Amino acid sequence: MTSRTVNIFANDEFGNIQVISGGSSGSRLSMQEGDLLTINHTSASDPSTGSITVSSFSSSYWTVTSNLSIARLGNGTRTVKTSPTVSVVNLTCALSGYTSGTIYLDIITSTDNTPNAFTFDGISDANPSQEYALGSFTVTGINVSVTAVASGSAGTKTSLTLGGTPDTADKTVTNNQVVYVYGTSSASYGASTSATVTINGVSHTSTITTIADPSAGTRIPLGIASGAISLDDIRKLFGPATYGPIYGVASMGNYYRNGTYVPNITSGTPNNNNIPTSGVIDLQDFYSCCTSLYFSSPPSNQFENVDTGSGAVTRVITFSTDNWALGFGPSMKYLVEYRFVHDKEIYNELAGGIATTAVLNGTSYNVETASDPITSPWSSSGVAQITCVADSMSEAFVVVKLTIEARHKIFTSYTTSTQTYYRFNVYGP
Repeated sequence: MTSRTVNIFANDEFGNIQVISGGSSGSRLSMQEGDLLTINHTSASDPSTGSITVSSFSSSYWTVTSNLSIARLGNGTRTVKTSPTVSVVNLTCALSGYTSGTIYLDIITSTDNTPNAFTFDGISDANPSQEYALGSFTVTGINVSVTAVASGSAGTKTSLTLGGTPDTADKTVTNNQVVYVYGTSSASYGASTSATVTINGVSHTSTITTIADPSAGTRIPLGIASGAISLDDIRKLFGPATYGPIYGVASMGNYYRNGTYVPNITSGTPNNNNIPTSGVIDLQDFYSCCTSLYFSSPPSNQFENVDTGSGAVTRVITFSTDNWALGFGPSMKYLVEYRFVHDKEIYNELAGGIATTAVLNGTSYNVETASDPITSPWSSSGVAQITCVADSMSEAFVVVKLTIEARHKIFTSYTTSTQTYYRFNVYGP
């Protein structure tokens, strides 16, 4: 049994009934069966003040339902009944000539194991077979330990700490426990997986949907339908990026359809239907031809667990052309220039402090304070480097979506893009 004590008095200066330690509408006093509520009418009231009446003792909650009439320096008590109705309760404290005061209570069962509703994020632009941080939620509305169960086709994982290793095991959670959720996307394009967390009958499901199959890509036309055409015109569209043994030899044998440099596009407009797959090949076969630009191998997500328990720590995440492949042809990544769009999904500094800097194509940005999203300049280098400097004993959770855009250096109006994510789990205390 728990005892709750609330003090009340008539405030002559403000003309109202003051309630001390009586909770508020946003932070109520929790009581359950057998708990005792004691209400004191304190000496702060003028000696001539009459009794304060406390009312609204419903039979749904209390063993005695009559009003309390409490004289100055007196008190009154009420006890919560067995198996009370679970509800919020407002008790009114009134005295003629004064504005009434309120005692705010939350009547709960002896075991409240049903949490409030919770949510976490989904992903709509996922790359195949990659794990994503789906955010976190705080368990509220319970007064006992309960079990959180992860399920779903996303191979849902949870962690109760920033530094913990996410896994599929059930977790024991308590009120105000933070749960971090992770899920893996489908191995197929244009497909979805689901991530579900269930806590004692209350659940939330988010969906991870992969991008459409990019192999059709963005068609880039040569733009020459008749007249003069050269092998260099063809090389500039299909590659190799430059002449020489490193990039390949720009001979006609490189440019058969469905060969090293020319995609097998035979329908739609433009197309390569006139380019032979073998035998005699002529420059005029390339009138109205096209190549295709797409990320044939997207970059993987990257994350860093940053343990600050032993002092300040610096971690660096880098994305560069080594982390992805472009189609069509082995030279396409050298025929384009890149731009990054840096979009914060979560940036929570929970304890201590961190400083996060993103250098995107050579331009530096303060991730915490810069306008969101950040868009870098175009560059042939295609390098994004993110540095997180975390203070000793700091805690933070950072999740960022990084869109990588590519455009043909010569035919610059033609672009394609892919998305990747990075995160820093900073923990220490």
